[in-house]
Amino acid sequence: MSFRKFMIIIMILLSLPFFSCQKKTQKIWLHKANDIEDAQHFQHEYAGLEIDITYIDSLQTFLILHGGGHIEPNPVTFEKWINEIDNIKNLGLWLDFKNLDENNVKASLDEMNRLYSEYKLQKNNTIVESKKAAYLKDFQKAGFKVSYYIPDFKPNSVSQSELQEYTDKIQMMTSENNMTTISGYYYQYQYMRDSFPDLDLLLWYNKYNKIVKNKYIRIANNDDKVKILLVKD
Repeated sequence: MSFRKFMIIIMILLSLPFFSCQKKTQKIWLHKANDIEDAQHFQHEYAGLEIDITYIDSLQTFLILHGGGHIEPNPVTFEKWINEIDNIKNLGLWLDFKNLDENNVKASLDEMNRLYSEYKLQKNNTIVESKKAAYLKDFQKAGFKVSYYIPDFKPNSVSQSELQEYTDKIQMMTSENNMTTISGYYYQYQYMRDSFPDLDLLLWYNKYNKIVKNKYIRIANNDDKVKILLVKD
């Protein structure tokens, strides 16, 4: 065998782990599929899609809208988004509920129940996520999976006392509201894993660095506690 052929074989073998971790699995979902064209394009490439929803009282329905200072031109209703995704019944949905509170919890749940009944969607294949754990309980009782979106902080950049305050808050929110799942940024993974070993984890990597992205894909695929990892594409 020539040296050139030998080196080609070695390069192929070394590249296999890289490509295997890129392979889509049931755990790897698409982050921020708010745009209908993006959702249509990727609906057959990922096991699930994550979108941002905001309940609008005056419309009595949900808009696909991030809020929080993010301007999204011509936001569409969640119902229109559902209508445009032909693979919708085979997809997992992660609904990042941006404005869930005591004033809209009943009305928003009624509307969600209506949509899921009308379009025959599976509640147990949907995650409703919010920073307001107390109001997720009603969605959980209705059959949806739920996740408490923990505060955004970098565990390695805060003091020990601050870290303990965050830990105490998360512990209180999850125990008082019977939460079994928490969600957070990729850089919170080890903290979440170490501090809350009895809870399931949802993560997202919201950047485009392929090396780091593949690292967290490997983590998600190999860690039973990580149920879903959102990635950009």
